[in-house]
Amino acid sequence: MKISELITELEIAKLKHGDIEVTMQGTTLKDGFSATNFTAMPDVFESTVESSRLYETDGSLGKRLRLFWQT
Repeated sequence: MKISELITELEIAKLKHGDIEVTMQGTTLKDGFSATNFTAMPDVFESTVESSRLYETDGSLGKRLRLFWQT
């Protein structure tokens, strides 16, 4: 997703719901849900965005802004 697309989605959500917390989910599962339902070692997690860093490589991703859940 490009920054402009994300900003548009965030602005729409802000108009509808106010200035609410934004979280992101991490998983390797195709359906985005837990396979184990084991809370001690979750395979799906949700967290707030805490920091970001610009990366630029010769690989397939090229230049990108990476968001992190840890500071």
